[in-house]
Amino acid sequence: MRDEVINDLSTHLPRSVVVDLIDTYEMVVTRYRRGDAEGCLTAAGRFVEHTFRALEFRRTGNAPAEIKSPAATARTLETATSLPEALRLVVPRVALGMP
Repeated sequence: MRDEVINDLSTHLPRSVVVDLIDTYEMVVTRYRRGDAEGCLTAAGRFVEHTFRALEFRRTGNAPAEIKSPAATARTLETATSLPEALRLVVPRVALGMP
């Protein structure tokens, strides 16, 4: 199943970003199940960063190596009229509420 998800998402995003997203998602789940709250929060922060990398790829065609300010990136995405409303507003706001 993991490989299927990676292959499907890789048709729209760079494979490296997709793998980073899936890896950090799995890390969040694993650490949560272990009761490692601090580790879970750290992994959630990384997941948010990779989410913004994916959104930036959709906006610009290039995935940055890192996101220095998720809040600034979210503000930039809000004005990207080329993106659907969910990618401009909903996903960034939910992601900012995670860590």
